[in-house]
Amino acid sequence: MQNVLNSTTPSHLTSPRPETLGTEEVLTFPAFFKSTVSLWVKFLLSVGLCFFAVQLVTWLPDIDHWLVGILHHRSILTHSILLPAIVWIALPKSMPVIASVLFAAVGIHLSADVLSPSQGYGAIWLPEPFKLNLGELSKVWLSVNAVMAFVFALNSCPEQHRYPLTGGALGGCIFYGFANENSGLAAVLSVAFLTFGYLIARRLSKFPESPIQISRRLMSQRVRTQQLAKLEKQRLEAERGHFCFIKRVLRLPYQAFCALWFVIIWSLRKPRTAGSIAALVVIAFISFYLVGSSSSNSFAGAVSNGAAKTLSDGVWVLHSSGGWILKQGGEYVAGTLRATKP
Repeated sequence: MQNVLNSTTPSHLTSPRPETLGTEEVLTFPAFFKSTVSLWVKFLLSVGLCFFAVQLVTWLPDIDHWLVGILHHRSILTHSILLPAIVWIALPKSMPVIASVLFAAVGIHLSADVLSPSQGYGAIWLPEPFKLNLGELSKVWLSVNAVMAFVFALNSCPEQHRYPLTGGALGGCIFYGFANENSGLAAVLSVAFLTFGYLIARRLSKFPESPIQISRRLMSQRVRTQQLAKLEKQRLEAERGHFCFIKRVLRLPYQAFCALWFVIIWSLRKPRTAGSIAALVVIAFISFYLVGSSSSNSFAGAVSNGAAKTLSDGVWVLHSSGGWILKQGGEYVAGTLRATKP
């Protein structure tokens, strides 16, 4: 049992070692997601193993049936923490989980027995030669031993297994109350005793970080990482805002030189293509100039003749209404609109 738990639970108490950026911890989202999922999967598997282990031995106090002639049912010897305490003392120190599981199972069993009437087989009996029962004190005996069983279960358990055992015992209390006793009240009472024992155990021994605390720490670490990334982005944007224009101005000559160099190299590699393109450009420019000079009314002619006249001398231009209008100083002259150009 201990080997199985050791293979699944110890690492759930440690968070991944994050990378560092300066003095701040950095935790990326993939690392955060992987760590959180791994933490809870291992923890829940450990809780499940503890639950099944506890359920397998909840019958332990009822071994008095085997010696009912001597012990009587609900014997004070078996319905107490005596049996798991003997196992705890007898076991090697390397196997404390077995005793912890026995303590938890006895605690669940005794918690459910508290609701039985304190008479007949429902009472706690002394062994031979007394064969007397405790009467109403049976409930006090069962309650005290149930709480102490949970306390010893958690204190005898290795530190890294205490939360999985608590979760397994909690599930065992609910399952035993409903499945074995068919009583929701038994389940509630068992959970109450477990809670009380857990609070006492925390006073007596040290507990590690719980999975919830580790998850919250990882979340806080992830939030700090996002804040660091946001601050770094703002810093870079501020730097780009201050020097962006200067960098662009300084890079213009270099970019122009690179473009010219590219054109030269490309022309040397493909002289025929480059010569053909240059010839087409020259022919297009000469044709544009000749056509414009022969027809001053055309756009090309206006360009070739320097817009015919300066704006200060006045120029007849084509109006959007379809007629011709005189334009001086950049403004239309009122009353000059006509159908044909003068």
